Amino acid sequence: MRRAHATIIASLAALLGMQVLAATEQAGERAGDAAYRLYLASVAAAEATLRLHETAAAVKWLDAAPDAYRGWEWRYLRARADESVAVVAAHEGAVNAVDVSRDGAWIATASTDRSAKIWNARSGALVHTLAGHTAPVWSARFSPDGLRLATSSSDGTVRLWNVKEGVQLQAMSGVGRGITVAAWRPDGREVASCSWDYTRERGVWGVVKVWDARTGAPVRSLEHGVKPIVAASYSPDGRVFAAGTWDDDVALWDTVAWERPATLVPPRTPPYKAVQGLAFSPDGRWLAVGAKDGTLRIWDVAARALVHTLVGQAEGRAQWVNAAAFLQGTTTVAAGSSDLTIRLWDAASGSQQAVLHGHRAPVLALAATADGTHLLSGDADGALRTWDLRVADPSRTTWAAGEQMYDLAFTRDGRLAASTGWTGIVRVWDVATGREVSSWTGHRESGVRVAFSPDGRSLATTGNDGRIVVWDVPSGRQLAQLDEIPGRQITGLAFHPDGSLVAAPAAAGTVKVWELPSGSLRQTLDFGSRDIAHVAFTPDGRALVASGRDGVASLWDWAHGAELRRFEHGRGTLTASVHPSGQLLALGSTDRTISVWHLATGARQRTLAGHADAVNAVAFSPDGVRLASAGGDSTLLVWDHQRGEPLLTVPSDTAVYATAWSPDGTRLGMVPLNRTVVMLDAVSARERMTKR
Repeated sequence: MRRAHATIIASLAALLGMQVLAATEQAGERAGDAAYRLYLASVAAAEATLRLHETAAAVKWLDAAPDAYRGWEWRYLRARADESVAVVAAHEGAVNAVDVSRDGAWIATASTDRSAKIWNARSGALVHTLAGHTAPVWSARFSPDGLRLATSSSDGTVRLWNVKEGVQLQAMSGVGRGITVAAWRPDGREVASCSWDYTRERGVWGVVKVWDARTGAPVRSLEHGVKPIVAASYSPDGRVFAAGTWDDDVALWDTVAWERPATLVPPRTPPYKAVQGLAFSPDGRWLAVGAKDGTLRIWDVAARALVHTLVGQAEGRAQWVNAAAFLQGTTTVAAGSSDLTIRLWDAASGSQQAVLHGHRAPVLALAATADGTHLLSGDADGALRTWDLRVADPSRTTWAAGEQMYDLAFTRDGRLAASTGWTGIVRVWDVATGREVSSWTGHRESGVRVAFSPDGRSLATTGNDGRIVVWDVPSGRQLAQLDEIPGRQITGLAFHPDGSLVAAPAAAGTVKVWELPSGSLRQTLDFGSRDIAHVAFTPDGRALVASGRDGVASLWDWAHGAELRRFEHGRGTLTASVHPSGQLLALGSTDRTISVWHLATGARQRTLAGHADAVNAVAFSPDGVRLASAGGDSTLLVWDHQRGEPLLTVPSDTAVYATAWSPDGTRLGMVPLNRTVVMLDAVSARERMTKR
């Protein structure tokens, strides 16, 4: 079924690519470039397949994109398609199990290729290949002290190995048939194995056996259910032993008495809920159970109660959840799925925290380091991947503001960002981590716009209270109030490139320019009856663009108070961005379109149509190659403004009000109206790790 599903998806992806290719044929003919048409099709197909979590297909489409056209959108999708920090071809067969020693020194893997392997966790080097099993190896688990490794196989044995020397210490036979898993008691004295047995008269039943880890002698033998037992774990305190079955349930034994177990049984409704993997939370309170119906269930162990049924795999498609692992010191649980993803969930709230891409085959095994900073995962193609959760932390890219934000700006060095929002709040963020550095109430009503000075030491904000204020960044102390116009919303703001001036719309029909740090008025530009919404200095600082609510923008020699030319967009309230070269002007309008102009001549270069609602903000990338636009249609678009083509659509669950590029052009920030700031990163996790 999984192979058939993959074939269907691959066919759909190919069909999508052909459809996109056909749809862009006309635009490509205008460009006169077949390779460019291929690029458009490849990026569109990669984005669509990645949204379906078909990572392997997305990578193939990205690899097919011609090198000459690869821009920010390609790098962004490529970074999303592999968020792991390391990968190694660990086995010739599927990686059925992965574990990491408690001290973080060793990694163990087990495979259908009949071997288990021990790896140096720090260098990634292979240390030992453990040969001896004569059938697929299904589990590999380190003893609590990290000195021994237990492996279990379909050959009916559990074997114990010396980790440092890679030699076999014990072999326990008669474990069962087929899939076999092993688990250490937390004190390291015993190893439990789970499997199944069969006779023609009786059929199938689940088998649990407990062995003395020192001598290999059997301690007890138990039975449960009428299906194989394929997952097992002791609770952290060793008082409960959990065994998950293909009969959909989990048996819980009290390890003092080992009497008839309690069972955790999900609702008896289709589809098939056979257990694939399970994990106890670090405090033993919860048990996470992954199943073939595509769910991760969180159970309260003491109450034997189902707390959450978490569904996210492939956005509703039934894909097996094969493995689970809790992160130490948190309520976060990771789930590995046949949909090629690893998903992070908050077991307490049931909310999904992140979806990690990188595997190109079903994820079969997971393990977390003892410090909770890394995940190890294995897949059906034999790959072992490492994930740094400090880099993959969802709070690094989705910043929870607590209230609605309306604007975003970066410092010139890209280390800090500032946002303004509801209730007049001003927040300063560490861009690399997504952590809030400081915040203060800057306005009596909502804050609207924010801009950093070139040196990053101060920032200016505007608000619905009609105030224009300059602040000291480290302390949040007010340095100057430049203006106050009661009852007026100030929607535009710009620092002069040398940081000596601030410009903003003031009373109706005017734009004012103030000197810093004195706050004295330098110039007033008179627009008559026109109402100005947005302002932007040209890169050389000699001219100022002012865009109005009447569909018209003006270029001014601000120092002499002279209007140089006008740009007649048509209608709507306009927002503006000046190209880094100073040669082009982009105007986004509430009429849903964007116009691009030559500043020197005033000629319209082209009109970009792609949004289905108002364009709330536009921003040229620092290299000038791309244009980003934020829309009321709940999308952020990235454009090839030279050819007039939308290259990437980033969906949101609500309107996007603002957007801004980091100065190095690697990050693109967006401000959706959902109390977050979202940072889209075009640098891969592996590259970020190298730079740290």
